[in-house]
Amino acid sequence: MIQLKKILKIDLYGGYILNIIVTNNIIKSISKYSNKINYTDNIDPIIDGIHACHNNKSYKSYLFITPNGTLSTVSHEAFHATLKIMEYIGAELNEGSEESYAYLLGYIIDNILQTINKYNK
Repeated sequence: MIQLKKILKIDLYGGYILNIIVTNNIIKSISKYSNKINYTDNIDPIIDGIHACHNNKSYKSYLFITPNGTLSTVSHEAFHATLKIMEYIGAELNEGSEESYAYLLGYIIDNILQTINKYNK
């Protein structure tokens, strides 16, 4: 298993910590973090992305993505992370908060893509 981890501390959003893990084997990477996350869903071996929350720390989660993950998957998993972060700071999605959601979503997607590009070099 080969993986690259980027720890993204988002100070503007309550210091939330998103661990971006680019890996060639999501199942093995998740098992490596089994003491930190409780992901009990059956994982399809061809899946190319998962977002999982930390067991005990509401301010931390993990986003696993394969190096060939599609933009659709990157966006999908980044959206899950965005929702969790905004929930952590107590923000609800509405007309008044949509810009904050959009900014954060773009920031997370940019960081995932940068980490994938670094992995693939």
